[in-house]
Amino acid sequence: MDLSLDIFLKIIYAMGIGVLIGIERSLIPPFTTACETNETGNTVQPEPPDTLLGVRTFSILSLGGYSAALIGTAYPSVAPVIIAGLVIMVIAMWIGYTMVTTPAPEPLEDFDFDEEEASEKKEE
Repeated sequence: MDLSLDIFLKIIYAMGIGVLIGIERSLIPPFTTACETNETGNTVQPEPPDTLLGVRTFSILSLGGYSAALIGTAYPSVAPVIIAGLVIMVIAMWIGYTMVTTPAPEPLEDFDFDEEEASEKKEE
């Protein structure tokens, strides 16, 4: 399979579609109900940490999908393996995103015994 101009243009199209979807997803804020209040009491919408992460993610996924389709025409048994790899990658990205955006749990308080309880335990 040689890399002709037609295949090269299809790769560019797939990459362009992924970049456009990533830009759209990065620049348009999601509808959220979680707002923060600043020191004056006004509600402030939180800013995303990095706005261009969607561009990378969606361009990689679109290139992976196109390569699965391209390889699937020549080797039909390889395409499901590529798709399974992409699904595993999406699950790993979701787990990473969940770990980053989930707040840490409250620390456990130290268990302090009263002096009476401590002395009762010593007597026993």
